[in-house]
Amino acid sequence: MALDSLAASRPLSSVIDMPVEIRESYDGISYDRGACIISMIHELHYLKKFSFKNTRANDLWQSFDDIVGGTIGPDGMKLNMIDFGSQWSKQMGFPLVTVEHLNSTTLKIRQERYMKVPHAVEKQKYRSSNYGYKWDVPLWYQWDNEKMYHKWLKKDEPLYIQMKSSDPPIVINADRRAYFIQNYDDHGWKKIAKQLVKNHEDLLVVSAASSAFRTMKILFGGMRENQLISLFYNKLVRKSYNSIYSKYISREVETVENGGPDTDKSPQYHMRKSTEEESSSLEM
Repeated sequence: MALDSLAASRPLSSVIDMPVEIRESYDGISYDRGACIISMIHELHYLKKFSFKNTRANDLWQSFDDIVGGTIGPDGMKLNMIDFGSQWSKQMGFPLVTVEHLNSTTLKIRQERYMKVPHAVEKQKYRSSNYGYKWDVPLWYQWDNEKMYHKWLKKDEPLYIQMKSSDPPIVINADRRAYFIQNYDDHGWKKIAKQLVKNHEDLLVVSAASSAFRTMKILFGGMRENQLISLFYNKLVRKSYNSIYSKYISREVETVENGGPDTDKSPQYHMRKSTEEESSSLEM
């Protein structure tokens, strides 16, 4: 997703103007984003129907449209696969989905297009989007390790979710079913961190913590990396170093910036060291 966050990205489906663009179309964006999109909606019917045949982009979505049956879309009607698929294939990039606590019982979930370099300029042919770089996002979420819930985050409005003030932290996209980066406000991250310290073998919350470091790697240079490291690395990993989960999270921290090891010569080492004192004063 890091490549897809750059202005040099491109839509999954686009018009080929020059022969050289054919080769450029077969890259990590095509395969990685394509696989993620397919995993959201399943591909078996399409692959069988069009084996050994030429296809157009709409053939894929029409094929899905034929078999989605009673799947309900964001408008409360039968899911329109051509419209849904076009949003994800004809726009470059992906959404950053943020959970905000409006009060103790109401969550607001909103989206924005994520760009690693916010003011970078895309290629002219990809610059304008009919959808305004917004997506209808299938959102799976849960509290604690209870059942999974599903709602739609519509491309043109936020989603509001009611909860009890005593509920554990909400975790969205825990099993990475959808193609977006999840983010939480300060209160949300702190609730996740507190739950991790309380029970570092909680698989759901461990997934949320690992997503924190995936978020850091992709958002590096932008959003509260030092704070997240303070909350998770210094409090969780030092507390439960022998846990297989904390070792996994530790590896995520080690690759925050360049994917290199956390040695005394690496940038992430100095960033981590600079936050160790800060972490002890954070209120959980």
